[in-house]
Amino acid sequence: MEDNLEGKLEQETKERWLRKAFKEEWPTMANHVVACGIAVGAAAAFSHYAPHFLDSDAAISGIATALDMGSYWGTMILQLLYRDRKTLNDKNKKIKKKRRAKKAMEYVGYILLLEGLYALGRFWGQYHLQKQGWDPAIASATVQTSMAAFSTFAFPPLRYAMRQWSEK
Repeated sequence: MEDNLEGKLEQETKERWLRKAFKEEWPTMANHVVACGIAVGAAAAFSHYAPHFLDSDAAISGIATALDMGSYWGTMILQLLYRDRKTLNDKNKKIKKKRRAKKAMEYVGYILLLEGLYALGRFWGQYHLQKQGWDPAIASATVQTSMAAFSTFAFPPLRYAMRQWSEK
């Protein structure tokens, strides 16, 4: 009986944590949508024109993946810095180097965790679809949008957890 009660309490705690993570971090998804839009546009445009000067599906997919990741994080990190600006300075508006270093490590953590999975899935997905005869631009946008949908639900709890650490 005690084990069952303990298990229920543990489950409720996890559910509350997840709800709180989504509630606090869901506004960040507006930043995510902007970054995704820019990244989808850049990678799809490249993938549309690339077959005119590249013959390799792997090269097109690889370059589109790198362009996608660079344009996404270039946009997203700037937006996160703006959103987190109040936590980067102390009460006297002075720069806290230790806080900024932890925040930089938080951002690097996002990139390593999310992009490690994303890069493999996106490259393989676009390459596979192109090999099946899909237009490179359509393959790029399809895979990228699917992967972005996944990260939309993975990012809020990840950001919430990382912020708990970096803002201590």
